[in-house]
Amino acid sequence: MSVAAAYHPAENGLDGRLNEVDPRLLSYAGDVYSMVWIAPVPAARRAEAERLVAVNRGEQAGFFDRQRRPVPPGRDLIAVLDIVPRSRPNTSALGLALSEFASAAEALRRAAETQRVAATAPLILVQLPGEKAIVLYAPVRERSGAGTVGFLGFSYRVKDLVHTLTARETGLGAIRVTDSGVADPASALVFQSAPLAPDARVAERELGIGGRTWRIEV
Repeated sequence: MSVAAAYHPAENGLDGRLNEVDPRLLSYAGDVYSMVWIAPVPAARRAEAERLVAVNRGEQAGFFDRQRRPVPPGRDLIAVLDIVPRSRPNTSALGLALSEFASAAEALRRAAETQRVAATAPLILVQLPGEKAIVLYAPVRERSGAGTVGFLGFSYRVKDLVHTLTARETGLGAIRVTDSGVADPASALVFQSAPLAPDARVAERELGIGGRTWRIEV
């Protein structure tokens, strides 16, 4: 992803310095809702990382899981340390331990192993309750190229993304999008504009996105 290729965090690996990122870079990310800096937080550097999160949030904050429960000390984490736009409610995501969240952890693992952008299954963002979203994780390598120092995460509201994907189509009726990699039908539903008529002639196509496959029915 061109944005990740043009980006370098601070030498300490924790400070994403997203406030220094040229806002024009976000234009390359399309309908992105927010961009986050995600980095490994070894247990030994947790206090340092918590201070950084507090500065970026503008208030004291520790690390927490999806249910906003504090993550006990002594664990190595992969966490959200910075975000842009840095405004509420976005800053409520700072300190989220993605390593405690199965869908995010799986996508981060794929991104690190393949060195390619990896997408999550449909999820609800901490800062955007009630709306389905996906996040694309782009691995960021050390300046020397020796290894992955962290990830840029690009969050998209599903409804915005589907609108962009179908904007050039005309005469579309109901649209249903499902994630083929999710077994549970309810969880697999990415987007549905309206129920498909039982007797309707349905056209289908598949779309690859960040290592996942979406099935689009119209």
